[in-house]
Amino acid sequence: MKIKTFASLLALLLMGLATPLVGSAQSAQGSYQFSLEDGYTKYVEFDATEKSGGMFFSDEAEFVPQDVDGTGEVQEPFRGLSYKVQFDELLVNRNQAVMSGVISDSSDSSLIGQRVLLTVEDGDGNETTDKLTWGRYSQPAPTWVASDAELEVDPGVGLTWVATDAELRDDVGVPMPADTKIGTKTFPISSFDFFEAEHSAGEIRVLP
Repeated sequence: MKIKTFASLLALLLMGLATPLVGSAQSAQGSYQFSLEDGYTKYVEFDATEKSGGMFFSDEAEFVPQDVDGTGEVQEPFRGLSYKVQFDELLVNRNQAVMSGVISDSSDSSLIGQRVLLTVEDGDGNETTDKLTWGRYSQPAPTWVASDAELEVDPGVGLTWVATDAELRDDVGVPMPADTKIGTKTFPISSFDFFEAEHSAGEIRVLP
């Protein structure tokens, strides 16, 4: 599977997913082809605003499918992985941006539904200093609901509130219960380690 064959499909995908929000100037776009220590070509193309956008990723390396059904069946490795991500959040900090979303389609069906974080750094027009890193995360479904064991029907189940510091009048508070979804604020931008590409070409643009 050659990366060039994805160009026209990517254009259509990103035109449909990346609809800018009215009054929002922040955005991140780019296309980046690179290789790491494994020597295989990888490709990322993305376009995101604050609450919309999309990403396409492909990797020519060899992968072993995950046994998501727990059957113990031996999975045969395959060469070449690709998936599409529907973004739902964008966080911009100067020349860096974090995008989060869910895999909506993949050549490996076991990845569909996983959360993805894509973090990029704009090298200000110099493609040799553009940087990126990404990660895939399984989103565990809650298996229990906190309630008062002494009440057959706890009226507090399902309620939401904002926790604030009573001593600070200007405390904006924290929404509760806390959102467990992997998103742009799950990890500080400073905590991400960018990949050191062996070879790279493309451009990353971040508009704060």
